[in-house]
Amino acid sequence: MMILSLLFLAVGVFADTQDCPNSATPTFLPDTSNCSIYYECIRGHQYQLICPPGLLFNVDTNYCDDAEYVDCNTKDPLCPTAQGTANVVYSEDCSKFYRCVDGKKQLKNCPENMYFNSKTSSCDYMDNVDCGSVPAPTIPTAGKLTAND
Repeated sequence: MMILSLLFLAVGVFADTQDCPNSATPTFLPDTSNCSIYYECIRGHQYQLICPPGLLFNVDTNYCDDAEYVDCNTKDPLCPTAQGTANVVYSEDCSKFYRCVDGKKQLKNCPENMYFNSKTSSCDYMDNVDCGSVPAPTIPTAGKLTAND
């Protein structure tokens, strides 16, 4: 599936660059400012590629991957540069996510008792969600609240 995603979203941006090795074997390079963009180098020529919405380039595997498996230089995944809408992980709270519209991100909340599922890019029940290192919000269990709290 990932290979098809790579081929499907290949963008024909072509440029000569000194960073690309002059080799018949493809080399993949990450973009330094946007983790959803990467470059394929073949025979010294560079081609820009864009991951599908909600996925980021994983330098360890050379494939587009879920944000939870990618060590990106930015704290939160960047919105895809392509036109359209995508939902991506918000790293501070599992009950929130970013909605990306035409490359601009907006922080959104999942409905009550729902959490962002990075595999489906939608809000889901906790049993279906792997928050990983993203904290789930704390919910008060019992106690009496007073005006001083």
